[in-house]
Amino acid sequence: GVGCGPLASRAPPSHRPDEPGAPMTTRSNVFILSLRQQVIFPAIRTSITIPPQKFSDLCDFCEKHDKTHVGVAALKPTSAGAEEPYHVGTYCRIASHAQSTSKVGDKEVSVVTLSIEGQTRFRVQKFTQTAPFHVATIDLLEERDASEASAEVKALMQGVQQKVTELLNEASPQGGAGGALKNFFGNSKRVRWP
Repeated sequence: GVGCGPLASRAPPSHRPDEPGAPMTTRSNVFILSLRQQVIFPAIRTSITIPPQKFSDLCDFCEKHDKTHVGVAALKPTSAGAEEPYHVGTYCRIASHAQSTSKVGDKEVSVVTLSIEGQTRFRVQKFTQTAPFHVATIDLLEERDASEASAEVKALMQGVQQKVTELLNEASPQGGAGGALKNFFGNSKRVRWP
């Protein structure tokens, strides 16, 4: 990958003001990455692809403000036909990056893939810059009580398990995994996800 300031493999200091868990819940000068048709959630590590110019802007910004975190928000259409970031998103730590090229039609296109870790949800207090990229002051949102969330997740998980069981039973007259699902996944007993 291309090294640039805080995005290179430098370890962050232990008590930075922009880390989750710090006493402050407001963060200023947060670079907002806007994504189309992709939502990032807390406690998830994923990869996103951004254009080289946005990556260059991000590197310069992180270097100037000594940042290793960004805000990630989905884009919403406006009444004027343009797009703008939602005011709620996920505060993420940049874990790593890699640059690559891919072919689009007959042109080589360079892209940068960022590996990011969702930390916590945020709400934009105010945008302090909107061009050439968005910068905001944000409020980190408190997570709900763990036991309350745990009960909700458990109920959701049980509901999903029940629906999957019903789907499997509908897919095969014998009640086993077969029928439409077997055809969908082929004869392999092991499914490989991309």
